Amino acid sequence: MPPDPHALVSPSQVREIIGASSPAVEQKVFDRLGPTERRFLAHAPFALLKAFRRSRLWRAETWPEPLRISFGALLAPKLGGDETLAARIDEAIEDDYRSNL
Repeated sequence: MPPDPHALVSPSQVREIIGASSPAVEQKVFDRLGPTERRFLAHAPFALLKAFRRSRLWRAETWPEPLRISFGALLAPKLGGDETLAARIDEAIEDDYRSNL
């Protein structure tokens, strides 16, 4: 029988996956995981779970610094524009991001 696609990982399974040192740590990590993450952990192959554990994605201090990409700088030259057009494109994208997401 195939695994239930709606099954979620339990707090004790989180401890096994991330190597939590105590039930308190396990519960703290579990509480931060949403249904999508719990579903992933419940159905991911063991090798992926080991990679997930090594990545420490749940720890924000391990994340790289945010990278800011200027779409205007990429698009303006292709459209025959200059830095003014690049700035307008970036501004339009920023406005759209704030109002439509």
